[in-house]
Amino acid sequence: MIKPIQYKKTLSLSGAVLLSNILTLPVNAADSFQEMFSEGKAYADINSRYEYVDEDNTKKNAKAGTVRARIGYDTGNYNGFSGKVEFSHNTDIFGLDEYNSKQNNKTQYSVVADPDLTRVNQAYLDYTGFDNTLIRYGRQRIKLDQDRFIGNVGWRQNEQVYDAFLVTNESLADTKITYGYIDKVQTFLDTRIDHSTHILNAQYKGFKLGSITGYYYGLENKDNQAQSSDTYGLQFKGNTAINDELKALYLAEYANQDESDDNPNDFDLDYYHLKGGMDFSSFNVNLGYEVLEGDGTNAFQTPLATKHAWNGWADKFLTTPADGLEDKYLAFATKFYGIKMKAVYHDYDSDKGSTSYGDEIDVVFTKKFKKNYTVLVKYANYDADKYSVDTEKFWIGFNAKFSQ
Repeated sequence: MIKPIQYKKTLSLSGAVLLSNILTLPVNAADSFQEMFSEGKAYADINSRYEYVDEDNTKKNAKAGTVRARIGYDTGNYNGFSGKVEFSHNTDIFGLDEYNSKQNNKTQYSVVADPDLTRVNQAYLDYTGFDNTLIRYGRQRIKLDQDRFIGNVGWRQNEQVYDAFLVTNESLADTKITYGYIDKVQTFLDTRIDHSTHILNAQYKGFKLGSITGYYYGLENKDNQAQSSDTYGLQFKGNTAINDELKALYLAEYANQDESDDNPNDFDLDYYHLKGGMDFSSFNVNLGYEVLEGDGTNAFQTPLATKHAWNGWADKFLTTPADGLEDKYLAFATKFYGIKMKAVYHDYDSDKGSTSYGDEIDVVFTKKFKKNYTVLVKYANYDADKYSVDTEKFWIGFNAKFSQ
């Protein structure tokens, strides 16, 4: 029997050998069906991270050291057909496993939702034989509307992917239409959720002032019908140059959500998001107001979103409270000496009753080296008022990407 440490070393060595073999494959256009598989492009993405979580409750502070490796291969294109296969492996490193991964039964610690996991992360077939159209079938990453409603939860070491059929068409001028049918959701916690979900997204970029996007997301979660809903929305987003060094930024979005036929609950809730800002030559600043309505029993939810990217990096609002959420925020971003910096301040209240939930400060620094390497330092501090508990989170990360 292989011991756990030996297993990890064996797996890492096997992965390194497989990766070195893949990366030496030739890259040429496929001239035959056989060459479609023998000639393509290989890549690797390795992400190591330390995460620390301190919550003002009875849980022990979490300390997590993890490394996630992805290796993949994009085939050549033959008569409009091509494909991708991608494997992903996440594991503890340096013995830093004092955390609740939601799968390891270490419930005495705060949560760091990055369980040990090895899986086929993506495996799909593409067809591009019709003009301006992409047809994709299989397990895939889907990202729409800045991941506000449909995303891959890309911040976590294990991402969220979909067993789905997706069609994207750009035949109309300045227009992109996406339709998808999702059969299963493979979550970042390695759970599989049966769905019968339809998604439709249409974006038009022909306006001088910006783009307009309309969408419909008909979520049917067969394993939990209480998460089934119909959402219709419209977004306008753009910018206007004031002079050579200054742009005005703006966004306005509205959506309505009600229960689907099989949801036992009864609700009719709104979402709206307003944002305005200025983009200078060396920095930009944005002021925003986002509301997810709640009626005291139900609230506007986005179960397939990349929720870490919204409403604070401390992840206190991954599920919208029953009284809803108002998020007033101020964001600032700049770059100096090749270092990207972003800081966000959030002020949270309930939608129903205007209860003060608390506020939060988020800061992140990233630095890219030689195109392939990125270092990240990130911090979140949630100061609770009448919702959840005071929470601090801290991350240090290193990412390396390679391709042929």
